[in-house]
Amino acid sequence: MTLAYQLPLSTPVLGKELMRRGLTRRVLAGANAGFSGRDIEVYEATMGSDAGAMATTAMYRSFLLKELPAIALGRYRDARLDVPTQLIVGERDPITRVSALDGYERHAPCMTVERVPDAGHFLPEERARLIAQRLVEGLRPGATDSDRNRRPRLGLFHATPRRKQPGMRPRCNP
Repeated sequence: MTLAYQLPLSTPVLGKELMRRGLTRRVLAGANAGFSGRDIEVYEATMGSDAGAMATTAMYRSFLLKELPAIALGRYRDARLDVPTQLIVGERDPITRVSALDGYERHAPCMTVERVPDAGHFLPEERARLIAQRLVEGLRPGATDSDRNRRPRLGLFHATPRRKQPGMRPRCNP
């Protein structure tokens, strides 16, 4: 993971100014994700606004000052994710590299990883139909527990994984 772009974005003055001066436009235009000019304009209008710039700066600052140190110090080393989960990753995603996911099974035995060919970091925009289809499949009314165990659901909310307690068993029958 590279921090080169995260450091300037996390600083209150520089981060906001970068966002206000069109960083979103430059990043999306260079992402090779098939964004139309109109798509980029919509993102830029939101992310380049005062509120968008402030939110972006706060998010990166929070990650660098809170989450990253916890990860680096091993806070989640023994954590487990024991609920059915599906992670969908673009094979060309420069942020979430597919190779970095190798070995996840030890900590997330109920997770499946779907690697989307010829897709990058912006899956909801690049593969909207696929993401919508996976969401509908995962939230299908009337799905039984055994259905949910066979077909992992798309996770929509961030949750801090629990440490495995003695005697705890995963709910997914890995």
